[in-house]
Amino acid sequence: MRFVEFVNMLHKKHRYTQRTFERLGNRIRKQLQYEAKKNATTYPRRRTGELYKSIKAHIRPTREELKIDLTAGNEIAFYAKYVEGGTIRMAPRFYLKRAFDKVEGVVPEHLRSYFGMYLENPRFYGD
Repeated sequence: MRFVEFVNMLHKKHRYTQRTFERLGNRIRKQLQYEAKKNATTYPRRRTGELYKSIKAHIRPTREELKIDLTAGNEIAFYAKYVEGGTIRMAPRFYLKRAFDKVEGVVPEHLRSYFGMYLENPRFYGD
């Protein structure tokens, strides 16, 4: 095997590994979004559907990891952070945190360092 063939083989393996991680990251993103939307419809009960429609999960690839973050809220569902965190008169509902905790348990331990799933400060509209 010549050096050029070896380099080409390594490049193909790298692309295959990268695509595999991207597919896994996309599956985690979809599951995270599904669980958050499911939690937002059960408790609190779904009324207008604006909170449900505003929940999105995004993948932001970096050199070291795939960052998967969860966002909620828009111009109409500006109240998303109040439902998640609660107010003086309403207990927190944690629809995003419950989804994150459930999906985080599904990700294998050795891949958790690669998938940077962040929910310590979930992003809301207007923040």
